[in-house]
Amino acid sequence: TVAATTVPPPPTTTLPARLTQPLPPLIRTGPADRANVAVTIDDIFGPGGADQLHGALDLARDRNVKLTFFPTGGAIEAHTAAGKGDVWKRVVAEGHEIGNHTYTHRALTSLPDQEIRDELNWTQKLLTDAMGGVEYKLRLMRPPGGSGGTTPTGDPRLMGVLGELGYSM
Repeated sequence: TVAATTVPPPPTTTLPARLTQPLPPLIRTGPADRANVAVTIDDIFGPGGADQLHGALDLARDRNVKLTFFPTGGAIEAHTAAGKGDVWKRVVAEGHEIGNHTYTHRALTSLPDQEIRDELNWTQKLLTDAMGGVEYKLRLMRPPGGSGGTTPTGDPRLMGVLGELGYSM
């Protein structure tokens, strides 16, 4: 007889409530009833970007500030290839938000719907890989160069694809 083997469940990450609340489809400003500042960092290109990311995380920790990062999938891939992909585990462990900034940083309004899906899904996969297989569900998407977010309600075609994938822009 062959003994059955069991595979342990993948590790889970418990996110703070603020990272699991529903989001509107398009975010332009925060609540008008209180003062807020949102600090966001995007791109974070190349292996050196991971070192800069650690510096930003150190500053945020020392000042008790939460940040939102919008890396490209290409940046996550470069960090992982350089042996620095664990920085993304630190981002999540310290309670920061990560959003999707596409894989290649191309203008989304110039792409067919399936390429937009591929750009966003591939970035999600690369982040999951960098997190050691733990899925951190990306909920926010910042379009490269603002392409698609310039009208009061966002580009309708892009907003449709984002809604289908569960993203807020």
